[in-house]
Amino acid sequence: MKEAKTQVTADVGIDSLWKCLSKDLYSIVPQVLPNLVQNGEIIEGDGGLGSVILFNFGPDVPNMKYQKEKIMELDESLHRIGLQVIEGGHLDLGFTFYKTTFQLTSISEKQTLVDVAEHSNVAGCFKSVAAAHRRAANCFNAVAAGSQTMEEVLHGFILDKHQQNGDYAADPES
Repeated sequence: MKEAKTQVTADVGIDSLWKCLSKDLYSIVPQVLPNLVQNGEIIEGDGGLGSVILFNFGPDVPNMKYQKEKIMELDESLHRIGLQVIEGGHLDLGFTFYKTTFQLTSISEKQTLVDVAEHSNVAGCFKSVAAAHRRAANCFNAVAAGSQTMEEVLHGFILDKHQQNGDYAADPES
């Protein structure tokens, strides 16, 4: 098994980031990386452990049209989620196994350390740990929709959810 690891610091509190990552990943990724992921939806399950998410790729992913990922790990107490590709995407490119795991650790009230580990069966599939770092940095600190950072997109998403449902903790003043 081959593995690449990286760490990224996100300027979002752990509770808010965890809720986005564990409950709304399918809708957050297309907002943050619209050229990579056109849309996402839960096609099996309730969004918890064992659920399957379908991601349809955007124009910046010419060799893959879609990817189905199954939530294989979901640990609320450790803030850890693992997604394994089960159809399309990397599997269409010759991989027989591809899994990404996110582990969140609180740094401060408004900062979270995100450990990202990518696992595959193909030797040399990760050009370098730096390439994995760039992918993770794109996910958590990329510029999305022109001038917005991921933190701004997440903050707006969290505020919208909080106003709609009252179930996301967000400080409207931040």
